[in-house]
Amino acid sequence: MKTTWNLELLYKSPEDPQIEKDIKLIVSACKKFEKKWKGTNAYFKSDKILAEALKDYAKLYETIGQQKPSQYFHLLNDTQLNHPTAKARLMQIEQSMTEAWNRIIFFDLELAKIPPKDQKKFLSSAILKQYRYHLEKIFKSAKYELSESEQKILNLTEQTSYEIWTSGVKKMLSEQKILFGGKEMGMSEAAGISPSLPREDRENIYNQIIEATKRVAPFAESEMNAVLTIKKIKDDLKGYKHPYSSSILSKQNDEKAIIRFSKIVTNHFPIAHRFYALKKKMLGMKEPMRIFDVSADPGKVSRKFSFDESVKIVRAAFASIDPQFVEVFDSFLQNGQIDAFPRLNKRAGGYCASSHGLPTFILLNHTENFDSVRTLAHEMGHAFHAEFSRSQPAFYESCTLSTAEVASTFFENVAFDKIFETLSEEEKIIALHDKVSSSLASVFLQIAGFNFEVELHETLRKEGFVSKEKMSELMLKHRASYFGSAAKLDRDDGLLWVRWQHMRYYFYVYTYAYGELISSAMYAKYKEDKSFVKKLKQFLSAGGSDTPENIFKSIGIDTTKDEFWIAGIKNIEADVIKLEKLVNKNTKKNK
Repeated sequence: MKTTWNLELLYKSPEDPQIEKDIKLIVSACKKFEKKWKGTNAYFKSDKILAEALKDYAKLYETIGQQKPSQYFHLLNDTQLNHPTAKARLMQIEQSMTEAWNRIIFFDLELAKIPPKDQKKFLSSAILKQYRYHLEKIFKSAKYELSESEQKILNLTEQTSYEIWTSGVKKMLSEQKILFGGKEMGMSEAAGISPSLPREDRENIYNQIIEATKRVAPFAESEMNAVLTIKKIKDDLKGYKHPYSSSILSKQNDEKAIIRFSKIVTNHFPIAHRFYALKKKMLGMKEPMRIFDVSADPGKVSRKFSFDESVKIVRAAFASIDPQFVEVFDSFLQNGQIDAFPRLNKRAGGYCASSHGLPTFILLNHTENFDSVRTLAHEMGHAFHAEFSRSQPAFYESCTLSTAEVASTFFENVAFDKIFETLSEEEKIIALHDKVSSSLASVFLQIAGFNFEVELHETLRKEGFVSKEKMSELMLKHRASYFGSAAKLDRDDGLLWVRWQHMRYYFYVYTYAYGELISSAMYAKYKEDKSFVKKLKQFLSAGGSDTPENIFKSIGIDTTKDEFWIAGIKNIEADVIKLEKLVNKNTKKNK
């Protein structure tokens, strides 16, 4: 079992001559496609010619979809943040890839110009059947497309209008130091250890984080206004009605359905209020909690989970579903596709990185706690989704962001249940608390963030500029709506927008809530009927070959009904009630 990445699965070293060859291959493939198809619209007139063009495009996608050089330096940089050349090489390569991609953007833009009467003809053509959904997406967004030259300008200015601004704030945040126990640490590390510390220490760390955030806030004010303004410029040029319209369309969801979904979740915020009232009781507090109390551990699962033991637990959980999942998991461990442990100059957190035709890699920072076991199962869920989706053509292989968290949460739930029954009564309380807290963060907190984003973008569009004080005021308002009266928020708690990177991703956060609730429904179906594993594999293999609504409907889950979302939210409420009963039972026993 290998516990560090074997990046030689990609290249032998950063100096491997194959890197330059692969870059030239991608650029050459784009030039070749451009030379053959640009300047002709013959495919407007014949489904046979269009099928030929789309076949060439699909083949091209297999080449450019890999992005192997970018992937290599991205992974190298994340495991060696002090690497002398990785970051610079990554930026150089990404610029080359943008220039190559600009050579072929004409194709989708030209397809978008196909008249509506011909669109219907092509969508019903038998020889275009495998390309139907790809064409549907293009035709649906056609009215928002710009000219080729305009789109190229937007692509080329993405770095200066967005990426350099946001990377500047990330860099400033990463340079802030928190002093605790005679040791200097970064903000993320300090926030990570804070929940398990005594209240006085939590408050000390939080106050230092606030002071560090205030130092970054003036620059972040300019950064966020740049991020908001470039979004407004793009939306105005393309004709999108609302700030969230383009983001929801890009995730292949129905706009009206997602806005209705966000309102349903918002209307059920009292479930989160109920949980935090219980949390206050678990912490033995009579006065309202402060923000640094909200994330506090009410106790600890006393068991330590070594990586070997975590692997055994997760492996057994996967085996209980289907042996095929174990085979994939074992291959990852044997091939060096999982980087398991934290170390100096390795980025924090965890993720799964996949790309067409390349090995999938998982980054972890395993620390022998209960959460680390769940994270291993969660990231492997993403990996299963990536591996099973390889059955799709390259341009259907990647799932849309609105389905990305479904598989990961499903497999995390399986692992949770595998461990839960082995715990003591006290440990079960803590484990269930952690699970509910995570669900609330994935559903209610993310929708509170979505609501904040809507108001933030609308404020910029009305007033032209949003001060850091106004941003903090809006954030405070929406954080308070999520916590309820169990927590007392101070003015500085509104500074979260400075550190919450997802606020720069343009309405990304609703996908967490969307995926969490669908995953809950899938897991409930699996527990009722183990043969549902066939439907699970069908979902995993679908990739991005249809709309999320249609993919889920094909396995018996109708996301178009309000009742579906309400039922999912009620599942979270049921866990809150279960936790209340466990806490009350334990309280009576200890009296």
